[in-house]
Amino acid sequence: MGMFDDIIVPKSYLRGILTKQQEKLIKNDNYQTKCLENSLCIYKVYRHKLYKSDKHLPHIEGKKKWVFTPHTGAVSFYENFENDKGDSYWVEFIFTFVEGVVDTKLLVRFEVSRTAEEKEEADKEWKAKKKTRDAFRKTLKYKIFNFLQGVLFYLGTWAMKQTVTPTNQETEPVKRHLKKHEKARKTAQKKKLPKSKV
Repeated sequence: MGMFDDIIVPKSYLRGILTKQQEKLIKNDNYQTKCLENSLCIYKVYRHKLYKSDKHLPHIEGKKKWVFTPHTGAVSFYENFENDKGDSYWVEFIFTFVEGVVDTKLLVRFEVSRTAEEKEEADKEWKAKKKTRDAFRKTLKYKIFNFLQGVLFYLGTWAMKQTVTPTNQETEPVKRHLKKHEKARKTAQKKKLPKSKV
């Protein structure tokens, strides 16, 4: 999914681009955007201007200080939510800012992504598939082939290690040999040096 930022856009800024029925469905002012820093920052639109919080991440406690952001460009923000019946909606907007001030507002999409009935049907389908999968995993056939897969994986890994270039395998003994001779050389040098009289 990747990183994103949160943006708070009060419902009052969406009036004029939403119908009354759509306005009633939106219960939250929080949206996500990938058009700004994408580092879990929090932005908000206040008095037609864009502000950024000095605290990253919504769960950080303490009073937030909001700093005006002179951003110029389009900011797309979106959210997925459910109504009281359980229908899922996808809503997406684009606000254009000029030096941090809202210039234009556009509703890109406001649609039902999945009805409560479709969600219920998908849940039933998933439960049926899980039941079939769980039953299959209890069979002797599954257990034998699962064991065989594990053995073959182990053998494949072992065989791959056998094909490692010999020069790579030889470097470790060579390093140990050189280290041993370096240590012996230093010991010999220490023995030859006369002790200083202090």
